[in-house]
Amino acid sequence: EGSSGSLSLYPLKDKSIMESFSDDAFITAENLVVNIEENHSNRLAFLTNELSEDLLLSGAPIVKIRASIDKPVTNLTAMLIDYDGESSKIITRGWMDPQNYESISYSKPITPNEEYTFEWGMQPNDYVFKAGHKIGIVIMQSDYSYTIRPKAGTILNVSLGDSEVILPIVGNLDEVPEVDKSGLQEVLDEIKSENLEERA
Repeated sequence: EGSSGSLSLYPLKDKSIMESFSDDAFITAENLVVNIEENHSNRLAFLTNELSEDLLLSGAPIVKIRASIDKPVTNLTAMLIDYDGESSKIITRGWMDPQNYESISYSKPITPNEEYTFEWGMQPNDYVFKAGHKIGIVIMQSDYSYTIRPKAGTILNVSLGDSEVILPIVGNLDEVPEVDKSGLQEVLDEIKSENLEERA
């Protein structure tokens, strides 16, 4: 029960906040973003306040989470959402094999219930978020349409205070609204106006 978390420009002061969810590869991404303002046991969702002006995204969003997994294998998926107050549109998404946490070039076994930092990008896109809409980030595990479909039930435990998302915003970042205080105080660390070249 309850509402989704909030996206903010500002770091989460309480680093102890953790959120968990389970994997179910047979629930599609499209179904997981329905009722995005509500909690769901198979994903985490975070929203900004309503945008005061149009906002242009150009490039590849990047997600970095600090998390533990209770199994040696799973999938990691992140999606960028445009929410107009009634329906959610998936703008782009990206995936990661947690065993590539050190490098995309090779796999390394992970120890169940041990924390790791996982970082991956979404597919690049150019998109305008309209004034009055909200920007959303959804974190889930398996993506029915794009990843393998393991047995359901794997638990991902995310440290929100040690996690962040970087959006390649073109323009004045001050137009991104501040944290929605009515949320559950679940905040991904910050939205930064960076492109991949600046990050390299």
